[in-house]
Amino acid sequence: MVVDFHSGTLRLRGWRDVGWSQASVAERMRGIPLVFDDRDDCFRCDAMWAGKLQARLKNLESDCFKIHSVSSWEWLAGPDPTWQPSFRDQRNIRLRLDQEHAVSDFEAGGRCGLLVMPTGTGKTVVAMECILRAQCSVLVVVPVRDLMYQWHEKIRESTGVDAGLIGDGVHRVSPISIATYDSAAIHMPRIGDRFQMLVFDEVHHLSGVWRGDAARMSTANFRMGLTATLPSDETRLQALHTLVGPTLHQQTIGQAKGKTLAEYRVRRIAVSLNESEQNAYRGLSETVREFVASQRDLDPTFRWEDIHKLSAAVD
Repeated sequence: MVVDFHSGTLRLRGWRDVGWSQASVAERMRGIPLVFDDRDDCFRCDAMWAGKLQARLKNLESDCFKIHSVSSWEWLAGPDPTWQPSFRDQRNIRLRLDQEHAVSDFEAGGRCGLLVMPTGTGKTVVAMECILRAQCSVLVVVPVRDLMYQWHEKIRESTGVDAGLIGDGVHRVSPISIATYDSAAIHMPRIGDRFQMLVFDEVHHLSGVWRGDAARMSTANFRMGLTATLPSDETRLQALHTLVGPTLHQQTIGQAKGKTLAEYRVRRIAVSLNESEQNAYRGLSETVREFVASQRDLDPTFRWEDIHKLSAAVD
């Protein structure tokens, strides 16, 4: 039996050599969406099913056949030693209790799921703690290039590592890298087997069909999704649960207010605009509408509210 990574998918071959039919493959792999590809005489599934496929094959392994991998990532032999990052904790911080709870919930959930924490409560701090504990190759995926460079600096400060960058005209892939969502989706067919952990910052951007490839085409078993608020649309939420994992930790803004966040009040103040200001407002509004339209081409479920989340992330 041979399993390899190919263009964002996994190929299962050699099943005839161990006496299996197409029907018996489907039966033995029930629950894993393998599809027969007659062009390559193999079964395929999205790379995201790597962990479950590996576990299933190990359970089925017997004296009559052995399972091998022609990919660069671990199956039975363990991680590729040439692709393991070397870093140490250079931080001089102590996590707050709520941050420790988030880290514990993530690890208790098998390092695969969503962490929901209000803006300002330290999602990046939690993510860095989990990255340092995992000590494995990791790709951080962010919505905009400004965040890509912010994460690069945070990783450098925390670990001393000059992380790779994938986006904004740069393509430097290393065991610790940061990519924009669009760049990750574009390049994952080629690099999807390189990382053992994915961290999706502002994970609500992942729910679209196109950007979802950033998770769908990766073999990473460890997956973290960070966001301040979960999507209200059930379809989008289910997509995140499928691509990343269940909601493992959720802190409301009410729980943080007056504790990790300062007390605040929301007041709406009406202002009048002169003619010049009104023209400028209309021009900026048109820019926003064009942006929303472009985002809906990528993700039909993109909403006006997502603009606030995106702008808050950049700030």
